[in-house]
Amino acid sequence: MLDAAADGGDSWGASELGGRFGPYFALDVLAAGGVAVGGAAAGGAAGSPPAGWSAVADLADPSTGAFARRADAVRSALAAGQGRSASAVDERVAVSVAQLGLCARLVAPALGLAVATGRPPVLVLELLYWQDQLGGPFPLALGGLPAAVPSAVVPPAAVPPGTVPPGTVALAADGAGPDGAGLAAVAEADLLASGLVAGVLLPVVLPLVAAIERDHSVSTKILWGNVASGLAGAAKMIGLAEPGLSGRAWGVVDALCAGDGPLRGAGARVTAGRFRRRSCCLLYRLALGEVGARGVPARNALCEDCVLTPG
Repeated sequence: MLDAAADGGDSWGASELGGRFGPYFALDVLAAGGVAVGGAAAGGAAGSPPAGWSAVADLADPSTGAFARRADAVRSALAAGQGRSASAVDERVAVSVAQLGLCARLVAPALGLAVATGRPPVLVLELLYWQDQLGGPFPLALGGLPAAVPSAVVPPAAVPPGTVPPGTVALAADGAGPDGAGLAAVAEADLLASGLVAGVLLPVVLPLVAAIERDHSVSTKILWGNVASGLAGAAKMIGLAEPGLSGRAWGVVDALCAGDGPLRGAGARVTAGRFRRRSCCLLYRLALGEVGARGVPARNALCEDCVLTPG
């Protein structure tokens, strides 16, 4: 990750993401010397939490207790919403929901940057900061502007029509079969996806997923399914905010779930704008009296993209 320019410029437009795509994409960019490019009060040296912020890296370090505290807070909030005690909520549900929320918040701005600029960002876990708040997208900050993955930068018209690199997905960015311009869009998405794997999923998300899997009884399949769900939700929000970017956003999600990275097989689109994951976040277990015949959860107890959703 690079420091913001001395004049406070934001060449990525990172601090504008929230205004463009919605609050789940919002980023404060903290420049060298504690100057806030994105409007947040900053302080402290690079690599250490500025005043009012906590290190995202602590969430991947069980010895700090940061994730455990977050999961406990989520468990209490879920219980309060149903008038139950926290102990009545399955701990696995709270862990999964907490991890889904954290990872969705981390990957949304990364996808937004890649889609908006054609440059997959390189994020450094130790230079990411957050404020532990429930009830919506929590504040997130970068300790300087991100670098780009050089091999994955997509310049205009970089991929000749009809050229498809190995491992591209079968569904074009517009939801139709990949031919002509669709092939070029799929190839572009494949490049952006590989950059997001190298610059975000492996250095930032993987440590968090691995730490949670080690310390809690939630499977890798569920945890990476949660990441895929967060990315699909981000793609949907990008498309709603700026329809012209919908195809590119969804194409990147397609490529991530069809490529060789950690999201391979985590889910896929079933229609142009609908994603279905291949695991369950476990939230349906909260439903009281919402179990249908033969123990199958009622439809209104399931998330929109749940593998258990019929049809």
